[in-house]
Amino acid sequence: MPLLSLIIPTYNRAALLAKTLESVRAQEFTDFELIVVDDGSTDETPAVLARFAEGRPPGKCRVLRQANAGQGAARNLAIDHATGEYCTFLDSDDLLFPWSFSTLARAIEQHGRPPLILSTEFFFDSLDEYAAVIAEPLRSVSYPDLYTFAGTNRLVGPGAVAAKTQLIREAGKFLTDRVVGEDVDLLYRMGTLSPMIKIEAPPTTAYRVHEEQFTANSEKWYRGGCSLARRFKAGIFPGGPARQAEVLKLISRELLFFYFICFYWSRRGIWSSLKLCLRTLHLQVRAGHSLYLVKLPICMALRLVGLWPIRAAHREQRIERNRRNTQLTAVAS
Repeated sequence: MPLLSLIIPTYNRAALLAKTLESVRAQEFTDFELIVVDDGSTDETPAVLARFAEGRPPGKCRVLRQANAGQGAARNLAIDHATGEYCTFLDSDDLLFPWSFSTLARAIEQHGRPPLILSTEFFFDSLDEYAAVIAEPLRSVSYPDLYTFAGTNRLVGPGAVAAKTQLIREAGKFLTDRVVGEDVDLLYRMGTLSPMIKIEAPPTTAYRVHEEQFTANSEKWYRGGCSLARRFKAGIFPGGPARQAEVLKLISRELLFFYFICFYWSRRGIWSSLKLCLRTLHLQVRAGHSLYLVKLPICMALRLVGLWPIRAAHREQRIERNRRNTQLTAVAS
């Protein structure tokens, strides 16, 4: 049984998928299996996958195919076939670093095979940014559980998640709705697993920022936020009465993030944000997030006149932050 099962869902991303698979091939750590699910692609994706699989040992790389059903369903199909002790995930437009799996394996061993591990993402829109990242010594922190971590930290995307395969199955796997946030929903369903480990350095996933990514759709953020609120009210998330107030604050804060991201991508997203805000207003009031509800209409007004967010400024800030981190790491080493 391999330590890791890497799961990659893909749909019509042949051009980006080739680079993603190259980053998988470059891993220093080899005790893993790769499961790619082609979610009904109509482009050159099958050819890209066939070329990648050539010469690889049977079982090390498996390609599954299904009619187009969305990334949640694609991940679930792979989870059903996974043989690794842990499942970890990667979107087909993102990249790994050569040290990604060796870092994850060291963290698993160091912390006594914990049930859930979150790592660190590096955001990039230029391959030069990605190439400039250098390896760092492992730094990780143990938390009692994900709820405790989420109280003071933002959650990561699925590409920075590793969890024991059997526990993912027991939690019900991913939602199959075509929404943003199906990974958030799964993480909160595993919110009381203990301990939860956060890898703070080095980054293990390179998250590509581009206009065609799945999350660049305000309507999917709206539907995902509605789903998250509905499932909270249905008592889906663990912890029972003792942690109800804590979970309310965490879910409400996730919804605040959904509000702002709704109108990040387009001005039309303002209306999706407003609808989501009105549908979940009672949760924000119960959670005591009145200050954010004051900020939201101000940000909407600025977005309408083109003053928020200024994406170019955000990109420059990210590049400068990445540059400073690289310099600090070089000095430390």
